[in-house]
Amino acid sequence: MLKAAGTVAGVTVGTTVAILGSVFRFRPGGSRKQLQQQQSSTRPADAPVTTATTTIMPSTKERSGATDYQDVNSDNGSVGVADDNDADEEETSSKLLAGCPCKWYISLTAAELVEQTTRPEKPSVPPIRRMLSVTGMPQPLLSSTVSALEASTTPLPHPLILLTEQHPELVTEDIARRFLVGLGSEVKAYSALSTCINWTLQQGLEGLVSQPQPKFNIIKKHYHHGVYTWSKKKDCLLEIEKMGLWPQAYPLIKAEGATDAEILHHLKFTYEYAFKRIDDRPLPHGKSVKIIDLEGLSMSAVRSEAFKFISQAGALLALNYPQRLHRAFLVNAPTWWSVAWRLISPMIDAKVRSQMMLVGKNDKEKMKAALLEWVDEDQLPLQYGGTCTVEMGDSVFETEMREYVAKLNFSS
Repeated sequence: MLKAAGTVAGVTVGTTVAILGSVFRFRPGGSRKQLQQQQSSTRPADAPVTTATTTIMPSTKERSGATDYQDVNSDNGSVGVADDNDADEEETSSKLLAGCPCKWYISLTAAELVEQTTRPEKPSVPPIRRMLSVTGMPQPLLSSTVSALEASTTPLPHPLILLTEQHPELVTEDIARRFLVGLGSEVKAYSALSTCINWTLQQGLEGLVSQPQPKFNIIKKHYHHGVYTWSKKKDCLLEIEKMGLWPQAYPLIKAEGATDAEILHHLKFTYEYAFKRIDDRPLPHGKSVKIIDLEGLSMSAVRSEAFKFISQAGALLALNYPQRLHRAFLVNAPTWWSVAWRLISPMIDAKVRSQMMLVGKNDKEKMKAALLEWVDEDQLPLQYGGTCTVEMGDSVFETEMREYVAKLNFSS
């Protein structure tokens, strides 16, 4: 992998480049067929075919019998030009190709910008990785026009199948398929899913939905969020999150002993519970409609540690749970929200942003009309234009979740 890093406003940003393919050049004395036969004889029949990575960046200049390349020095970032006629390189190549019936050289033919990493200031919040656009290279295996319904019957690429076999406790075929559909290419899906798996293992969160949640009641008491009902109209979950109250809730939660890591794990737990215990159907199902209520949010709160944390956590969860959202409605937005949105939106994947609708606090009729397209009036809370009087914490799903967590905590 090629990696570049820089600092923007005190935040480290890195870019990873994945090599998609290469072309072999052969000199007289050996044939492609001979090399293929030797490779086949030394590789087990069931071994996966993988794409090698290198730190060689090709230049556009090529000469007869060889390819010039730029060699990136990882220690100081300097770039030099190396020539294949150099004696040291020839000696190294001879050792690497010992036993090979021919000499060969590799020319890079394609590279794709895979991801950008933003490292938050808080060490407890993991880096946020955002998939970038494909360069003018080979087309992705799945175009952005492929629907979740079509993808539900499409065979998974072999690298993603390998992840489901290597980590069956974390990755099902349906989860791998959501990454593939959501990110639009095999390379991006594999990179993002691998990152998700590694972070989950590092945090000890495998089997999270069955782990005790000692801070569950503390977080729920101060921060109102969760599954409200099941939309009969769209056959999916309706979630409500009162993000406008988060800046006040955050210090109260911290004061009762919850760490940033525990809060993040709690938010991930609620995702796991929703899509493993309530709606575990495969694509094109297993998605939700979400109301994100910004009522009470002040401009000064946007610059607070609390808001920075929840924004970064939300972006991380969106990346780790692709194809889980039908539509998100940001309601009761203050008049200055457009300014804050410019700061927050870059952390959110473009596809997720396209699923969001912003409604100002003075547009009550617009909010009601938009929400009623997704939820029946008798299931929508009064404050959003419906007729349902059930409080957030008293919903059937929230009551069942509390009882479930109580059993987990008791058994521990």
